[in-house]
Formats: sequence, C-alpha cells, structure tokens
Amino acid sequence: RESDYFDLVGWVANHGLPGEADATSDASVVRSPTSGAGTQPSVGISSSAPVVLGAPVLGEPAMAEPLLLAPNASVTAGPIVGGSWFDPYIGMPVARGGSDVFGFDPNEPWTLQLLPGALIYKSYLASTKESRLAGKIVHETDDDALWDGTLGGRFAVLRYGNRDPFWPDGWQMDIEASAQIRLDIPEDVDVRSTDYRVGVPLTWGVGRQRAKFAYYHVSSHLGDEFLLKNPNYPRLNFARDVLVLGYTYYLWPSTSVYAEAGWAFFSDVSEQWEFQFGLDYAPALPTGIVGAPFFAANVHLRQELDYSGPFTVQAGWAWRSANNGQLLRIGLHYLNGPSNQYSFYRRIEDQIALGIWYDF
Repeated sequence: RESDYFDLVGWVANHGLPGEADATSDASVVRSPTSGAGTQPSVGISSSAPVVLGAPVLGEPAMAEPLLLAPNASVTAGPIVGGSWFDPYIGMPVARGGSDVFGFDPNEPWTLQLLPGALIYKSYLASTKESRLAGKIVHETDDDALWDGTLGGRFAVLRYGNRDPFWPDGWQMDIEASAQIRLDIPEDVDVRSTDYRVGVPLTWGVGRQRAKFAYYHVSSHLGDEFLLKNPNYPRLNFARDVLVLGYTYYLWPSTSVYAEAGWAFFSDVSEQWEFQFGLDYAPALPTGIVGAPFFAANVHLRQELDYSGPFTVQAGWAWRSANNGQLLRIGLHYLNGPSNQYSFYRRIEDQIALGIWYDF
C-alpha cells in the first residue's frame, strides 16, 4: 500500500539502512540522470550509499523515473521558471517556459478578441504628447512653478492575434484620448493652456518588431483665466490632423528603440511634418512590490520649428502589473527646447520636474 511505502521511507530516514546504522552522512533528494532537470529539497538520512526510492516495496511497482537519495549532495530549492528568484522582478526573459519573451511560436493560435487588454505597440515613455495618466510638478527656469498633467489613456479595442498578457503578437486597433493641461500654481492654480488629443492607432507586432499606422488630431487652447489676466496675448488656433507611421525594435525585453514620422493633411499654425525618435528602458515583466529602474529619452522635431524640438529625459523607478502589464512610474523629468504646450510652441523652456506616469 502507498502508506506502507512512505512509512518505510520515513523509517530509513530516521534509522538508517539495516547493517549500516553507524554510518552517517548528509544526503539530498536528486533526480536520476534519466529524469531531466529539477530537484527536491534536501533531507538528512543515515546512509553511506544511495537509496533508490521507487524500487518494488511491499508489492508496489517501480517508478518509471526513480528518485535517488545521493549522499553528500547539496541542493537548494529554487523557482520553477527563470534563473533566480529575482528574474521576474528585473524584467529578464523568463516568460514562455523560461526561454524569452520573444519566443514567437508560429503554431500558437491567433484569434479575434474584443477588448484584449495589453497593447501590442507600447507608448513612448519620455514623449510628453502620448495619451496616458500623468502629473508633474515643474520648475521652469524663466517661469513660476507649474503643474503639467495628462488626463487620458490608450486602450486596446480589437485584436487578431495571440493572448499573451504582456507581449502579444498580432494585429490590433487601439483608441487614445487625453487632455494635456498646464496649471499656473502661484496664480491661483489657473489653467494656462490645454492640448486636446484623440487618435486611432492600428498596430502590428511579432517578436522583437512592432509597427503602427495611426491617425490623431490635436488642438491647443489657452485657458480663460490666462486670457483675462493677459488680454493682449495672441490667441493661436494651433491644430493638426496627422497620419503617423512608427516602428519599434526591442534590443532586449527591457530595452527598445523607436522612430516615428507624422504628416499633417490638415494644419493650422503648425506645418506638415514631424519626427520623433528615442530609447526606452523599463521592466518587461511583472515586478511585484519591489519595482525596477527605468530610463527614457525622446527627441521630437517639428517643421514649424525649422526641424528643431524638445529633448526629454526621464529616469526613476517603475512597477509593472502582473494582471495586465500596465506600467506605473515615479521619477525625474528634464526637458530642454520648445514648449510641449502648443499654445506656447515657440517659447524655449528648461524644465526640471518630479513626475508620476501611468500607462495602460
């Protein structure tokens, strides 16, 4: 019986093998060479020779892959997936059976999914014009303290692809919308200006490569309080309707480079072309409560600025959700160049800020 089998194992562990009661050694449970990788936690027994667990005992058949109690073996139990306990917390490639997050499987079924959750083409971390939830307390060299906030997000609507919760492959349609607001803190937290953005990205991704074709509209509006206090300030109707082509390549699961071109088929104040490129480093997989560092840099060039534009760097600490892959970041922000508020697009700013960002 099974109970007799385990009783015998316990007796051997406590009393040693018959005829060898005086010999003692430390042993650990290990797999036999035919059983592949994997270990079990160590146990102590009194024995100087290996004992085969699974040999016929009280009429029980032998196991197909016997376990060996090998003397003087040292084994430490570890995580099932990944190379160390910390792999899941630093964005290392431990997904898909422990190989890497780019293990594209052509046999994995693609299905049509409504509201699939994760994004195939992720938002650029250091771009100040992406739709997300964000807030920054900004010190600007030639200005007062400012509050720059973004209220919005980007959401997956329809996908034809796999169901990977963190690194989905396939085709996908998203929708994005946000209000990007600037508040003047010393002036009774007046609304200085707001840029409104809405768009529809169509994205594709397989393995390391990601691409998008998108449409977005952006328009900028001065705040009523600002105009009342500055009646002579020229009110600009800055607006753009843009077609975008973007490409992202992942050097490693946590590190990507990207480039994007936008052409406005309708524009007011602004001109047709814009380009941006940059680098993102952030945890690729769930971090747990520990989190992991992030770093991002972005350059955004625009035709109305003679193809100059702001340079932005962000760095700090990030947490990626185990439920849906969404990313929370806290850190420092630096921007130098033309303002990221389009009502002041020719104003040169030197920003240092403390910020928080949440990407869906």
